[in-house]
Amino acid sequence: MLNNNQSSDKMQRFSFSGLSSLANTMNIRIKTQMVQLGQAAVATDEIVVSVDDVTKSAIQASDSALEVNQTSSHSINTIGDMNSDMQTLAVNIQLISEINIVAKGNASDVDATEKESGRLGEMADNLTAIVS
Repeated sequence: MLNNNQSSDKMQRFSFSGLSSLANTMNIRIKTQMVQLGQAAVATDEIVVSVDDVTKSAIQASDSALEVNQTSSHSINTIGDMNSDMQTLAVNIQLISEINIVAKGNASDVDATEKESGRLGEMADNLTAIVS
C-alpha cells in the first residue's frame, strides 16, 4: 500500500500532468482561434476595401451621370438657339425675296419711265422744231 506522502505525490504528478495536458490543449485551441481571427480580420479588411471601391465607383458613376445630364441640357439649349436662329434666317430670306421682287418691279417702272421720258423728249424736240 501507498502511504499518504506517496499518494499525495502521485496525485500531484497526475494533477500536474493533467493540467499540463489541459493547458497544452487550450494553447492549441487558442492558437487555432487566433489564426481563425486573423483570417477573419483579413477577410473583413478585404470586404472594407471592396466596399470602398464600390462606393468610389458609385460616386464616379453619379458624377458621370450628372455631367451627361448637364451636357444634354446644354445641347438642348444650343439646339433651341439654332432653331430660333434658323427661323429668323428664314424670315430674313423671305423679306429679301420680297424686296427683290419690289426692286425688280421698280426697276421695270424706272425703265418704263425712262422710255416715256425719252419719247416725251422727242415730242418736245419735234414740237420745238415745228414751232421754230
